[in-house]
Formats: sequence, C-alpha cells, structure tokens
Amino acid sequence: MKRYTKCIFDEMAYYDRKPKKYLAYSGKVDKHGKPLPDIDKSLARLDDPEVIASLVPDDLKISAYLDKGDGKMKGMYGVSTDAGSIGFCKKMAGDRKKICSMCYSLKKMKGFKKKSRPAWKSNLKIFSKRIVPVEEWSQLDYVVPYVRIHPNGEVSDYKHYKSICNFIIMQYLTNSVSGTVGWFTKRKDLVAKYGKWNFDKYNVPEDFLQMTYSNWYFNKEATTGDIPTGFDRIFNVFEKDFAEENGIEINCGTKGECARCRECYKSSGWKVVNEQLKSGSKKI
Repeated sequence: MKRYTKCIFDEMAYYDRKPKKYLAYSGKVDKHGKPLPDIDKSLARLDDPEVIASLVPDDLKISAYLDKGDGKMKGMYGVSTDAGSIGFCKKMAGDRKKICSMCYSLKKMKGFKKKSRPAWKSNLKIFSKRIVPVEEWSQLDYVVPYVRIHPNGEVSDYKHYKSICNFIIMQYLTNSVSGTVGWFTKRKDLVAKYGKWNFDKYNVPEDFLQMTYSNWYFNKEATTGDIPTGFDRIFNVFEKDFAEENGIEINCGTKGECARCRECYKSSGWKVVNEQLKSGSKKI
C-alpha cells in the first residue's frame, strides 16, 4: 500500500492530494483562486476525535488482522504477530530457564494455527517497518468489547511498540473497543522507556490500556512489589506441583474464560495473576 504522505502542516495544512474536511478556511484565496486554510483554526479542530479519524481516506488506511480467540481466550479478540520472526522471541525461547522455552505460540504455528502465520507475519511487518501514525490506522470492522495485544508474538522494537500504541489510540477515538485493551508483554525495557506512548496527546484515559508484565521465568513467584515500571500487573506461570508445594494460589481460570473474568482488562483487577502451566507443556 502506498503511504498517503502528509505535507508539513505548518506550511500547507492539508494532505498532498486535496483539502480534507477538517480544514477551516480563512476566506482568502491564493493566486490560482484556491481557498487558503486558516492554520490556527485548523489545528484547533484536530482536537476533535472524529476529525483525527478522518484525516486519511478510508481506502488508504492500514488494517491489522484481528484474531478470534480460542481456549481460555474464547470470546476475545487479539492482534498477534509471528514469534518465529522476532529476534527477541527466538533468543528467549533458547533459554531453558525462561517460560519462552515452552512457547505455545511457536508450537501452535506448527500445528492447528499454521494457517494463521501469514496474517501474523503481515501484522509484524506493518507494525515494525515504520511508526504508523494514528490517522493512518483504520478502525475495526465491528465494535468489540475487549482486545488483547499479542496473544501470540511479542514487540520486536520501538517502531513496533509505538505503532501498537497508535493503533490502540485510533480504536479509542473511533469507539471500536467498548471496553478496554489488554497488552501482555515481556518487553519491560520498552514499556519503561515509552509507557503509554502518545496517550496524553490524544487525551486517551490511562486505564483504557491495561499493561500486564509476563514474568520471564516459570516457578518464580513475583508479587506486587515486583511489577516493573509502566505496568498495571504481573502474570506468573507455575507447574502444578510447585504451586501446591509452595502454597501459591492459582487464580487465573477461577472465574472461567477471559471474556467472563476480565481481571486483566480493568484497572481494579488483580495485580498478581498466577496461572498453572498447561498440562503436556514441553520445552521447544
């Protein structure tokens, strides 16, 4: 898709094909008789969510593939990327002390989710090739209650991270997500550096995005004091025997599927979420 490039707003105040409906005009014309925009009034209108969402024509907007969840994610929707193409994921999966050595996403892509890999590869390319501005993202095709970022895959780099933030902002501005967005990630380095990037600029409430830190290690208990900077909660995974021997309460799954539980999708939700390692899980 050819990028619909934006001219420098301070100089031109309109896109390079034709003026858009967000422009406010000064009542004056240039030497060719073309109406001149009023820069100050036009900039003021950019505070309007409907205006921001309309900056780029619909046929030139960028879409991300949205998955319908399965298993405990049944009834939820997610935006995934290809873990097998991400350097961070491959490095983590090679460390047998880390939970990534049992990566369910890599296993699924070799099995029943094999047909999903092209879409996940496409998402990865879209998110990480460049920082996609808010106005270039399309809204979802239909309103959904909750969206999870990366039920499969992970953030590859800062461009990927910022593109995801801008994608989330567009869904808020267009009311495409009626509830909240839940983002599970192990990239505490990027979260500490960028946080909920661009949210202030577009007046997006902090609690619209719930950030969950996925503990790198399994069978390692982490509590509220271990929640890294920028996160709302921490997610731990334990083997059944280890949890029983150490008196660790497994709360993930006690309220049913994610769509019913929603503890990871609300600001008042659990700060520490403990899941039991799936039976039959083996190192890659």
